[in-house]
Amino acid sequence: MFSSFKNAEKAHRRAHKERGQISSRQKLGLLEKKKDYKHRARDYQIKQKRLKILKGKARDRNPDEFYYGMINSQMKDGEHFTKNKVKGPEKNERVRSLCRDLFAIESERRKLDKEIEEMHISLSLMPGMPDHNKRRHCVFMDDEEEAAEFNNSAAKRAEFFNTHEMLLDFPANRMRTDQLASEELPSLHKGLRKKSQRQYESKMKQLDETMKRRKTLDQEYDQITKRKNNLTFRRNRKNVVPRHVR
Repeated sequence: MFSSFKNAEKAHRRAHKERGQISSRQKLGLLEKKKDYKHRARDYQIKQKRLKILKGKARDRNPDEFYYGMINSQMKDGEHFTKNKVKGPEKNERVRSLCRDLFAIESERRKLDKEIEEMHISLSLMPGMPDHNKRRHCVFMDDEEEAAEFNNSAAKRAEFFNTHEMLLDFPANRMRTDQLASEELPSLHKGLRKKSQRQYESKMKQLDETMKRRKTLDQEYDQITKRKNNLTFRRNRKNVVPRHVR
């Protein structure tokens, strides 16, 4: 009964709030509360105790003191770590694992080399690609004027090669006039060039991605090879016997 009255009394009490930073000091940030001060003071005390311990160790240290951990550890990216020395069966298993990784990477590299070669061949056979098809058909004329007229006239070039004007830029699969007699010429519109260009760009993008993947595999292969060499390397020390000169 008495506890219920106390709870009812607490429900009607005024909630006292801590004041905030005054407007003239807003540039200094939030006003520090007691809980913030306690946290900051506790952190400061912990750091001071740690510094005191380290100063005592530095003051009382022995300059001739030596531990094997001094030479079996090193610092990397600002952090100390102990070198892992692998011996016995664990070392042999790790070497075998690295060899399997090297074999898998080598198989993947051969596969990518074959794909790159096939892509190069397909790109070289694509019609109307001036970046890749650098072949030239030399036609000999009597004088320069006749040669210039031949180069500027698509009709004369089509007549000379015995083909349609739309097929002049397709040397890989250029059909002759008698072969075109049974074909539908409306299919040879200008959209054929755009379609070939899109196919060429798509294949070039695929080739770039494959070559990047091939370069990444080379880097991984080199890294694994170095790790394997570090495990299998043995320094051969020879006992040098001094010769006595008579």
